[in-house]
Amino acid sequence: MTGTPHLTRLRTRMLATAYTDADFWARRWAFLTDRAVGALARRDPAAAETLAASLLAPEFLHDTQILGAAVEAGIDTNHWEERREKARSYAREAHELPPRFDPDTEARRVWASLFEHYRPIAAALAGYLRELPPTWQEDLFTPSPDSPAGHRPDPERPGPETAPYDVSWEDCPACFEA
Repeated sequence: MTGTPHLTRLRTRMLATAYTDADFWARRWAFLTDRAVGALARRDPAAAETLAASLLAPEFLHDTQILGAAVEAGIDTNHWEERREKARSYAREAHELPPRFDPDTEARRVWASLFEHYRPIAAALAGYLRELPPTWQEDLFTPSPDSPAGHRPDPERPGPETAPYDVSWEDCPACFEA
């Protein structure tokens, strides 16, 4: 694909993403972006090729470029900085987790993060927990005898015995036992 024009390479990547990606939104955006690039290619092939070359170039995007494009499109960006800082702080909290953690500390961290970023969900969760019966912890965390966690192999039961190799399989006590 090295001799392929940038537009063909870009459209191949977008359509492959639209076809194979598991994320619904990634598939949708890739397909719709391909439709837009295809429409541009029919109208102005040179501009579409230039756009494809710039999209395929591994160049770092600056905030001023993104905000400039948003302003050019007439989008109000006053709340974007606050949203970005919330997303970054949430990602930092998740990134700074130690590889091994204490469940109580982790529960406090998850609750504080939920309360900080999603107060309505935290309030609904607290209300839901209040409505549970007093035995909810035992009901939830005690395995029943019917569950797979309730069936543990008996450690005192020995495995089958191994018979000597010079005996036929019909006379083998281990084979008979198994």
